[in-house]
Amino acid sequence: MTRKLAEIEEQGPAAKMKLEEDMKADFQRAYHDLDIPQSLLANSDRNGGFTLYLSGGGFRGWGYLLMSQHKVSPYPIPIINGFQVSKTDFRNIAQIEEVAAEQQIFRISKRRAAQVPAVAFLVNVLVDAIPNIKEIRFCQGGVREGFLFDTFDEATRAMDPLLAASAHYGSPSSSRIAELLMSAIPADDKELDRSAPASFTAPIVRALANLLFVHSSLPKESTSLAALYSPITGLLASAHGISHTNRALLALMLCQRWESELPPPHNAMQDRLRALLTRQEVFWCAYLGKVANLVGHVYPAGKIGEVDRIQFKAKWSRGLGKKGLEQGVVLLIEVKVDDPMTATEVLMPFVENIEAVAKKKQRIGGRDGWYVKIEISVERS
Repeated sequence: MTRKLAEIEEQGPAAKMKLEEDMKADFQRAYHDLDIPQSLLANSDRNGGFTLYLSGGGFRGWGYLLMSQHKVSPYPIPIINGFQVSKTDFRNIAQIEEVAAEQQIFRISKRRAAQVPAVAFLVNVLVDAIPNIKEIRFCQGGVREGFLFDTFDEATRAMDPLLAASAHYGSPSSSRIAELLMSAIPADDKELDRSAPASFTAPIVRALANLLFVHSSLPKESTSLAALYSPITGLLASAHGISHTNRALLALMLCQRWESELPPPHNAMQDRLRALLTRQEVFWCAYLGKVANLVGHVYPAGKIGEVDRIQFKAKWSRGLGKKGLEQGVVLLIEVKVDDPMTATEVLMPFVENIEAVAKKKQRIGGRDGWYVKIEISVERS
């Protein structure tokens, strides 16, 4: 493309316009030949458009340029794989060309910088040619990775990448711990029109369960810091196919699992990760991370025996707060009588930490910020 544009430069604007029209027609023909299934078309209509996945060095270079101009700066995840932008940001061509010409950008070599005008031309044609694009996601890898992936059996290819990357770190009871953590998230309540964010899926919670004890051998002052970085530059840094949203969710929950004590300047990293998420997602990271902290204490070896030491039941409810005017989550914690791991004096500090995520000092956006009221009761049997 770089050579082609150089060749037609002397021919004037008409030649460039002709090239653009020809490429657009080729893209539209290729899109038609894909014969996209009706189920995907219907899903696109429900979600406001398609996600376009891009691979190749030129496109990754464009992604790094977009990353350098992100509203969260400096961008906290230095991995192009899984980086996602809106269609509008993707084709912010004038600004990106200017940045490439004037600044040195991480992972942008002189060769990649020289390709920017060609990539910009291709980006413009691509977005115009393919209908109903909502967002663009950048991928890492190429023919080699695709060939190896194709050698896997169907069941392996169908695995969630987050689960595949975290599975071998899990304890013998990871699946039961994941079920326990999921039970602390209330089901959607249509009557109250309340729900947890859709991003808190079974795979993300299972990944949290898999990594719940991996930092337990570290000194106390290092656990939160190591946990925060593990999905970004640590254990999961080499994993493919994980969105930046999921990396941020997992990083924040794991940090809270170890009580979120971060030495400066790493608290700024936590703030930048939070800025990638919605206020609701940030709140639920704190909530579920604190629940995970409790679970990690009750099962310090990561193994659940024949008898459950603790169980959760969560639901949405109205009538909460001192005046009974708030809606929120009621969490019932069921524990066994005479179990030293869940004795009142041991359990209550963890309970207070979970409830504290809704207090004014912890609210998302300051004292008047966003929160969900949390009320917890303990039942012994």
